[in-house]
Parts: sequence; C-alpha cells; structure tokens
Amino acid sequence: RDFVESASSLAWVLGLSLYPFVLLPTRAALESADPSLEEAARIGGAGPIRSFVTGSLPVAAPAIAAGTLTAFLGAISAFGVPYLLGMATDRPVLVATTRIYQAMSLGAEADVRSSIAMCVLLLVLAFAATFAAERAARARSLSTKGRGPRALVAPGLTRAATASAWAFVFVAVALPMGATVLAALTARSADPPWGADNLTLSQFTTVLGKADTRAALLHSALLATVSATLIVV
Repeated sequence: RDFVESASSLAWVLGLSLYPFVLLPTRAALESADPSLEEAARIGGAGPIRSFVTGSLPVAAPAIAAGTLTAFLGAISAFGVPYLLGMATDRPVLVATTRIYQAMSLGAEADVRSSIAMCVLLLVLAFAATFAAERAARARSLSTKGRGPRALVAPGLTRAATASAWAFVFVAVALPMGATVLAALTARSADPPWGADNLTLSQFTTVLGKADTRAALLHSALLATVSATLIVV
C-alpha cells in the first residue's frame, strides 16, 4: 500500500504505459543501422557490448532522444493514472494536472487563475519538448543498409536479453492484465481471492444491464472508428 500510494508507483505505471514511445523508434533505428559499423568495431578487437555502444547505439541515439521526449510529453500531460494512484488516496501525491483539477474544483477566483497559470506552464513545456523531439528526429543517421548482424552478439548476451525481455513482458503485461481480470471476477474481498466460491460474473451482468453503460460503449466504439478512419484518410 505504501508503494501504491507514492510517487514511485506513478512513475512505474506511467513508465509501463509509455515505454513503446521509446522502444518502437529505437527498434526501427537499430534495424536500419549499417552492420559494417559493428563489424569494424569487432575487427578492431572490441567486444560485443563495446561494438554496439560505438557502432549501432550512436545511430539510434536521435531516435532514443525523440522517443524519450515524446514519453515526457505523455507523462507530464497524464491525468488518469496520477488521479487514481496519487490523488484518490489517503496521502495525496499531486502533479501538475491533478493540481489544476483540484484548483478548478475549488472554484475560487484565485484558484482558477493559478490553474490557468499552470496550464500555460504545461503548454510552454509541451512546445519546448515537441521542438526538441523534432530536432532530435531530424538528426537521425542516414546509415540504413539493413538489419544489424545478430551473429556478432555473444550467445550469452542474447539469452540474457531474451530472458530480461520476457520477464519485463510478464511484469508489464501479464501481471496487470491478470490482476484486472481477477478483480473483475471477484465477488468480494477474500484471502485468497481466487477461490471457486468467490468468482462471479455478476459484475458484467450489472454493467451490461445499464442502458447508460451500453450507450457509453457504443459511443466509444463509434468515436474510435471515426477517428481511426480520419487518421487513415
């Protein structure tokens, strides 16, 4: 409970949700890196890690920087996670967005003006981060001769990286999804919660039985479809 109701839990959950903004451009940059860069480093006597750091990593550095700044924008503008884990707790941990919400909820003129000032600060930070991300993206290397040579990576490092990746998938995807499904199927608080007598589908019956919930689901699906269509066009 102490960890959940802390700034560390906010950073952890936001990190799990925003890491693709760094992972995907970094992966694309590394796949397009010229293999001869690492080959030259290995011929010169460098080990697998040093050849990667001196060969392929500089090619991916602009993509890493751009992705990091994009993740920064997503984190600084986030509201849902900071509200649920930081504000709706016994010991509130406020961030800029939840402080703006709090000030607007109070309704006093001074609070409203302070919330507007914080909004302006967030806009300035957003413009600065966007500009820096665009500059970083433009600095990407033109070395795009194909995928990096997997054969040059030591087998031990490959196995360690694969195990680490699967461990991260388990922690970042399997555990949260499992906890969410278990909470949805649990009738009441119990220890352990997964006993056969404590599992139920009544929550789904209650939710789907409400007309406003069905309307909300329909509106969400419709808006998502229209938005995706406009983006493709």
